[in-house]
Amino acid sequence: MSRKAPPAADDLGPPGDDDGPPLHAAVAERLVKLRMFKGWRPVEAARQLGVSKQLWNHWEQGQGRPGVDHGMELADLCGATLDYLYTGRKAGISAELRDFLLAQERDLSRGNPTAA
Repeated sequence: MSRKAPPAADDLGPPGDDDGPPLHAAVAERLVKLRMFKGWRPVEAARQLGVSKQLWNHWEQGQGRPGVDHGMELADLCGATLDYLYTGRKAGISAELRDFLLAQERDLSRGNPTAA
């Protein structure tokens, strides 16, 4: 019986592994929101976390997700929480981030395509 190797700490695998595409897609969406909140381009976000821009893009495209160490670092930099990054729960995020996310939701509900 073959055993599947555990995922690397920095990349929890492609969609279809344990959690499937919806989770990776949702995490990817929140990564984009956090990056936009900070005003970073993808290369700047990668630099802040000390990862390659290819790995950051991999995460933003939902082809994997940051491991806990990178997730914690990103959460600290953005006033977010791991809970927000991985589940979308907003309890404990900074007031500034909450306001940014609410403004984005309002813009999207008004049909502003630049909010996403």
